[in-house]
Amino acid sequence: MWLTAPDAMKSILIEGQLEPISEDTSDPSVRGSTGRGTKQISPETLRDMPIVSIGQPEHWQVQDLYTPQKLPRSIRSKLNQDDFHLVRFTCTFRPVTNESRVMWARFRINLRPNSSPGPYPLAFDLYPQQVVQEVRHSIKVTFSPLLKFQELEASVGRAEFGFEYTEQVPLISGTLGTSFDPTWSYDAGRKRVV
Repeated sequence: MWLTAPDAMKSILIEGQLEPISEDTSDPSVRGSTGRGTKQISPETLRDMPIVSIGQPEHWQVQDLYTPQKLPRSIRSKLNQDDFHLVRFTCTFRPVTNESRVMWARFRINLRPNSSPGPYPLAFDLYPQQVVQEVRHSIKVTFSPLLKFQELEASVGRAEFGFEYTEQVPLISGTLGTSFDPTWSYDAGRKRVV
């Protein structure tokens, strides 16, 4: 069975303009990768903050997607005691103006039981675990008589050559955490050669 991803959110659970985090934010995971909050923000900047939309979660029971014979034995043996669901969460960040951008964002799900004394639901896996953008680089270097690599124009007395490589720039990284709080982080500024 194929579950298709909708082109737009079907049902929006919550939508609003992002707010900068304050200095008194005590949770370091909320403050972002810099570990600092935001200082005084002008009213114009506040008006231009991006919009976040979180969709109503969609879920399917695993038994509705697969016949019991196709399920792994480890799951089949637990079907009488536990419920297994596939859950789809949606979250979008949309800039209001061309000048505003989302540089870092985190979407964290806090899984809770339906009834207060009930057992906490556990996340066994999440998807996607990583979304990357490939950036292709072509570099031309010279090898000078002084045995130094230099990114220079060709000239007499230097051997010129080039090389190409692809850089994988992570944009979204998923983390399972404690199994109660799956998290996806977006970071437009992080660069890492893989």
